[in-house]
Amino acid sequence: ACPVEADYYSFVCRYDIQATADASLLDAYNYVPGRQCMYKIKTQQFLNRCLPDMSALTGLEDATTVAATVNVTLPTWASYSTTQDGGKAALQTFLADLYELRGYVFGFGIGVALGMAFNYLMLLRVPFLLWSIIWGGIFALLTVFVLSAYLLYVLADKWSTDGVHGDTETRVVRVFSYIFMAISGLYICLILVLRKRIGLAIGVIKEAAKAMDAMHAIVALPVIQAAGLVAF
Repeated sequence: ACPVEADYYSFVCRYDIQATADASLLDAYNYVPGRQCMYKIKTQQFLNRCLPDMSALTGLEDATTVAATVNVTLPTWASYSTTQDGGKAALQTFLADLYELRGYVFGFGIGVALGMAFNYLMLLRVPFLLWSIIWGGIFALLTVFVLSAYLLYVLADKWSTDGVHGDTETRVVRVFSYIFMAISGLYICLILVLRKRIGLAIGVIKEAAKAMDAMHAIVALPVIQAAGLVAF
């Protein structure tokens, strides 16, 4: 179980030295710098892991005080936060966590993702929904460019008369407003040139959605291809 309170006289250690650490406070604190033992701090459980529920720096300071009573000096916070092994320990921890949570990864990565994907494919068949999504995204990006140009231009005018900002700062902001104006103009031209291609792409996506909805087994094709590559 995860510790619910800090206890600097109790330790969580590697299984082969747990008994030694339990028997001797001196040995336990000597194991801490080598990351073989860890004094208990307040934690909360999340996805089968104990996550700190207090400041790690505060825990280190309190543990250092207790360790000093048995003439052990713990490393500083800087040495704990510096990786000495080129990231190997972090990679091993990540892989261990991935294996521990394989059920969640498989469940969400396969089951939930596929369910959401097929529901999304069904929604794409709703009239004008796909059209709204595609063109909505295109015009949303255009709105960002236009608003950026406008706000920067207004800000430049404000800075030119506030007596606080210099000419260089005002000029830089105004130049950026012109850049965004140019980007907005070029983006509008790009939309006009590609409008027919965008409409064609929307139609292709609709037909692909119909095919995927009619042949659910097609999602297994990449898995079959990967299995074939491994087998041969």
